[in-house]
Amino acid sequence: MIIKRIVLILAMALIFSACGEKNITKQETPIQKEEQPKEVQPEENKKEYIRYEGKFELPVKGSTGFTTIPRELFIEPELEADILGTIPGGKPFEIVEEIEGWWKIRYEQQEGYVESSYCMINLPDVVPSIVYDGINTYASKDRSSRKDIPGVTGQLIYPGTDYNERFSQERFILPVLYGTAKKIHNIQQEALENGETLVVYEGYRPLSAQEVMVDGLENLAYNDEEVLAGIESPPWSMDWFAGRGVSNHQYGYAIDLSLALIKDQRMEYSGDYEYLEVTKHSDFQMPTAINELSTRSIVFTEPVKPSSSEEWKNAKLAPTMTEYAIRLQKYCTDHGLTPLASEWWHFNDLAEEDKMTNTDFTGQYVYKSLRSKPPVKLGD
Repeated sequence: MIIKRIVLILAMALIFSACGEKNITKQETPIQKEEQPKEVQPEENKKEYIRYEGKFELPVKGSTGFTTIPRELFIEPELEADILGTIPGGKPFEIVEEIEGWWKIRYEQQEGYVESSYCMINLPDVVPSIVYDGINTYASKDRSSRKDIPGVTGQLIYPGTDYNERFSQERFILPVLYGTAKKIHNIQQEALENGETLVVYEGYRPLSAQEVMVDGLENLAYNDEEVLAGIESPPWSMDWFAGRGVSNHQYGYAIDLSLALIKDQRMEYSGDYEYLEVTKHSDFQMPTAINELSTRSIVFTEPVKPSSSEEWKNAKLAPTMTEYAIRLQKYCTDHGLTPLASEWWHFNDLAEEDKMTNTDFTGQYVYKSLRSKPPVKLGD
């Protein structure tokens, strides 16, 4: 009897103990709230960007222009209008608006009109999809017979970058005449259609920079027989690879470029507009590295008059010309540029030649700054 009573008491104790543990557990465990439906956030007001449809990839408005020679600033876009003043040669300005044959510009807090055909434009501002590599503004790649040119190769030959507000980053300054810029844009559009891109190395080049390059090449050639033979092999001469005096690069109608395969690209934005940016590319095989100043780089078997837009058509291609050098040449010549016989990368816009060679332009300016702004739609 006593044993039964003890067993009963122990059993009841266990029951109460178990109930107590359940109560404690229930008190210590936080109460799970009912899952509330997620608050629906209003969709962000995403800006709608415009794909520009015009003579360039981005509007001229907001880009940087440059004077080549002193230009009158008119109060209206006509030669009979009153003159506000004269802008000295070699000055950057902001392009506010374009009217056929004229730019309305902002220069030192003053607004007026200049004739656009005698001015240069910063090419990266209006054709940003091109790959730009202003090599002479940080480390020249000029060589001759594959040999470094002392005082030139690897050197900064002239300054040529500035913060570009249009793209919110440091960019190359690469001026070319306005008419030439239109042709380069058309070449790039055809290349893009084929999954390719231009790689532009130089447009305008200061005369002082050219003289440094000529001096360096002459000194090397007259101390190295192999280099001398590479630039003085008849019918070629040194002038074909490094000439003195004001050249087409100073006048702004010459361009040094190559061709590459696009490996990756993306859309970027400036002001109210979207544009294509090539983020990765692969260079095509060319006859030589860029700026190999010797007969290794010749385009034709014999010299061709550089002032003729037709003579090159009857010239025989050099056996060293590669498939892609010929492809680059076709892109350029189909859109009005003329090849230089001694350099596969160099093309001239002879349609702009007479305009500039009949001026007093000396090409001594070094363009060091930009006035570029993001392009906006209002008033475009």
